[in-house]
Amino acid sequence: ITGIEANINDSWVKINNQNYTMSCIGSSPYYCNYTFIGTNNPYNFTAYIRDKVGNINNTETRKVTIDTINPQIIITYPTNNSNFSYQNININYTVSDINLASCRWTNNSGLSNNSLINCVNINNQNWSEGLNNVIIYSNDSAGNINSSSVNFRVDLTAPSISIASLTNNDIYKDLYSYNLSLNVSASDSGVWVQAYKYSLNGNSNITFTPNITFIGIAGQNNLTVYVNDSLGNTNSSSITFNLTFT
Repeated sequence: ITGIEANINDSWVKINNQNYTMSCIGSSPYYCNYTFIGTNNPYNFTAYIRDKVGNINNTETRKVTIDTINPQIIITYPTNNSNFSYQNININYTVSDINLASCRWTNNSGLSNNSLINCVNINNQNWSEGLNNVIIYSNDSAGNINSSSVNFRVDLTAPSISIASLTNNDIYKDLYSYNLSLNVSASDSGVWVQAYKYSLNGNSNITFTPNITFIGIAGQNNLTVYVNDSLGNTNSSSITFNLTFT
């Protein structure tokens, strides 16, 4: 503090109702100070100065809060590395801080931040197909910052599939016991292929692992091969062929 007094006696500061003696240098004006090491708490302090005849004056009371603790934030949904077959995914998180000021989020590039008024969850957001990386930041009024992130994938696209070993509308002759090779190729850019099934001539689906042999019937055969990923995205390929003996 700065004190203007020709006959200063002493000076002190009251911090949360505890008095501490201040050291002063100079002579009207006097420059008085006290170094205080606090912890993470609020503090009220008032400075006083007294002359040699007992007259006292004081400053206004000021309040400061020491806060060196980052906000606590954690994303609770979705779990990291989750996969979804839809785009409207809510992101839930919890955040706490005695001096919480604001929250915001960014996705993938991080080039733009989106404010979350009152630190609410991220709702009604349609995420891009593919891998999404969402980071939620929180800061308090002292400038302490923390963040939590989650990765998840949106996969709306069914796997691609083709039948490689048979040709549509072709005729196959003199095959022993009508044994046929079923070779297929499939790919998926998302969560990858989970299962293969085939149906011959309208019969029940049979699960298989490429590549296999199967038995056709004499005459026309209708074959459909199905493929799906772990999110239930399904695709199929169908051909018609004939078996005959010459």
